[in-house]
Amino acid sequence: MGQTETTLVDARDYGQYSGQVRRGEGRAGRIPGALSLPREELIDSQTGTFRSNEELKQIFTGAGVSPNKHIVAYCNGGVAATTVLFSLAMLGYPRITNYDGSWNEWGAAKIFP
Repeated sequence: MGQTETTLVDARDYGQYSGQVRRGEGRAGRIPGALSLPREELIDSQTGTFRSNEELKQIFTGAGVSPNKHIVAYCNGGVAATTVLFSLAMLGYPRITNYDGSWNEWGAAKIFP
């Protein structure tokens, strides 16, 4: 949080990101400063495969995800975030990390805003 060289990416659906949908215990919403990029946007719904690299580049660029930054992706438990991270790896993004505690940890923590 608050690191200008780091971008947080929330891979959950927009309802969870916005706080309109609560899953499990703890608070609703997102980690402050995180971008919303649901993993489903990275998959071609017709074929069930990843979108082309060109489409992925457009999606990430449009969302404000830059290869010059350290990207940390999260979801509820660290699994859906791997779709974002795998897509970024295919595009050659050099610094990607999975927050494996994800929202299950963050949403339940009492010390975070």
